[in-house]
Amino acid sequence: MALESPEGCRRIPMGHSARFAPLHSRAAATVATRAREPCCHAAPAVSPDAASRALRRPIAYPPPRVSLIEDIQAYIGFDADDAEALAAFLPVARPHFPRIAAHFYDLILEHPSAHAAITGGTAQVERLKKTLVGWMESGLAGPHDEAYFEKRSRIGRVHVEIGLPQRFMFTAMNVIRLDFRDLVRTHLADAETAQRTSDALDKLFDMELAIMLGAYQADSEERLRQRERLAVVGQIAASIGHELRNPLGVIRSSSFLLGRYVDDEKAKRHVAKIDHQVERCSRIIEGLLELTRERPVTRSHVEIGPLVEEVTADLRESGVLSADVDVTFSAVDDGARAVDADPAMLRQVVSNLVENAVAAGAAQHVAVTARRTDEGTEISVLDDGRGFPAEVLPRAFEPLVSSRPHGTGLGLALVHAIARRHGGRAEAANRPEGGARVTVVLPRRAGP
Repeated sequence: MALESPEGCRRIPMGHSARFAPLHSRAAATVATRAREPCCHAAPAVSPDAASRALRRPIAYPPPRVSLIEDIQAYIGFDADDAEALAAFLPVARPHFPRIAAHFYDLILEHPSAHAAITGGTAQVERLKKTLVGWMESGLAGPHDEAYFEKRSRIGRVHVEIGLPQRFMFTAMNVIRLDFRDLVRTHLADAETAQRTSDALDKLFDMELAIMLGAYQADSEERLRQRERLAVVGQIAASIGHELRNPLGVIRSSSFLLGRYVDDEKAKRHVAKIDHQVERCSRIIEGLLELTRERPVTRSHVEIGPLVEEVTADLRESGVLSADVDVTFSAVDDGARAVDADPAMLRQVVSNLVENAVAAGAAQHVAVTARRTDEGTEISVLDDGRGFPAEVLPRAFEPLVSSRPHGTGLGLALVHAIARRHGGRAEAANRPEGGARVTVVLPRRAGP
């Protein structure tokens, strides 16, 4: 018999905790007394013994929440024995990984529809082969935990970003499955070991597919919802823009004329406020229209360092960037000093990110960095300000979401849209040492 302790969630045996006996007795007596009292509702009477037994009954807790990776593993029956079999097979399979990767991409390059998703030519294929070798290594080595689940989920999201049809995820996995079956057949003489290893591999590849397809579906649905939201925003923006342009033009012209006849300094400041607010309204309308406008991407060679200098100078001249805020640029390697991108769009990205960093407040230093990755060029803007509020961070790139009272919530949304138009992505995070980091990844240009 056990009683729930008020000090925690442990079930404390009645015989081992006498100090809860008075509490139990009083509670039982109270319930028994109330059970004997008349009630306006026709509820059945509860005997003192039944009330006492109810109080002594252990509390039933709901089962612990099962993670997605645990749910998948339970469904397909993947367990510790399977993980052990995969790890034991790894030394046998490892020397053959490069050959399997080469076979995998040879088949992709022979199929026009699958080949179309690879836009980086021979250099990209060689990088992808190395990535596939690492994928096979980690799949057999494990551990098959939450970190493994998240890494595999990213693969599914990348397939959405590059526009790979979902059917190729099945066919590609089957190519690898058959190559591994050949390895088992030719390198494992013991029939029982071969069967155990083959079963574990089948479960592994099924698990990989389940994770990637789940992420693929979730990301596709989110993109669809995003497009629907932007379509609505675009319709509203077009309507509002049409209706407000003429009134704003009248206000701007009247303010200009009024400013010519005003000598009082206080009155001049009010006229300047009118001009500033009219300009702000115009920027909001233009931002909404730009966010929903599917302007084609015209790529060319863009030097990132000079672009950052130009943007910084423009922001200082407009008063957005004060003289005491330092903006720097650094490239991790020489290959990251330039990128193939739409110059006007990239300028908009850098301008929005730097402006967002200083507008959030408290930032004294903004660092723009660039580095090359397997995906392409990664441009990050870091600041030493307050960072993103916890409730805003997950929605940082959504239109009209802002942590600032007078923010429009369009700057980062436009950055995200431009990154997607380039086939890339944007990410936001708070830095452990304080401040925020926003990163834009632009894939390499198509071609060898």
